Amino acid sequence: MSVAQQSTAIDNMIADRIGRIFTPDYIDVNINPLHFADGDDTSSDMTVKVKVPTRQENNFWLNYMKNWGELRGGTDYHGSVIVGGYDRPLGRKWRTGIFATYGTISYGAESSRATVYDTRLGLYAGYHNRASDVYLYVNGGQLRNSLHRGISSLGLSTNANYKSRIVEIGGEYKYDLQPRKLWHVSPFINFQASHLKQNGYNESGAGIYNQHVDADSNNYLAMQTGLDLKRYYRSGMLGLRFGVKHGFTGADPDLRISYEGDTSNSYRLRQKRDKTHFVFSLRGEEEFARGWFMGGEAELQVGENDRDVTASVMLRRMW
Repeated sequence: MSVAQQSTAIDNMIADRIGRIFTPDYIDVNINPLHFADGDDTSSDMTVKVKVPTRQENNFWLNYMKNWGELRGGTDYHGSVIVGGYDRPLGRKWRTGIFATYGTISYGAESSRATVYDTRLGLYAGYHNRASDVYLYVNGGQLRNSLHRGISSLGLSTNANYKSRIVEIGGEYKYDLQPRKLWHVSPFINFQASHLKQNGYNESGAGIYNQHVDADSNNYLAMQTGLDLKRYYRSGMLGLRFGVKHGFTGADPDLRISYEGDTSNSYRLRQKRDKTHFVFSLRGEEEFARGWFMGGEAELQVGENDRDVTASVMLRRMW
């Protein structure tokens, strides 16, 4: 249940958008040398890089991301998400906008698999003032779930389809300790909170071994704090992030199930995941044509028992 709530894809894309729109551009300026003496002076022009505000006409943006990963228990997953948005400046320090997102993610372990189709609409805002940066977002939508569970010992398998609804809010604050140096070092604090309501469903295909799962809901809250390091180039960025993430509630929810052959008894199916993880990520991006960006990220989350590894590639268009 909580897998969709723990996804950081939307958070990452909003962070990328706000970070990019407030990142200054660098242009080459030719400076003619001053001639204080008579005679021939063959001094050539000097070229210097000048920092200027980002082009404000970049109101539309579109992000596509493909990701892969491995979770505890040998579960592999892969997915993709596309996010499109539109924003406008609100004064000199704020940027506000709307966005829509559609994503799919598939999980597989041994003979079982699951696919989630995630559709949402949302609002976001970003703030930049000297060394301080903030972004906030809120979104809501529907998740369609398709499950296949294999019972290899009996040569049977089951299928089920159900829907869920989600409302999410998140954001981050960070402070640049050295804004005038090549490497920007910023302590940060990030939060993510959501409420998910899942419909009940019945499996089919395995007779008395079909599971009946009750409708349920889950409240998820997680926070992360750490250090963000970035270096901007004329056409790109390189970043590192170290932090500690803790799930306060909803990180390992349980479900109540019963079997078609034994409906008088029910059982609690509980996930076991660590609530505290150390997080390390490496990311970068490059503008390979005007308004076109390509990038990637690798992330490692390590808990007492969990070890999650993810990688993603990203393509962004701004105009």
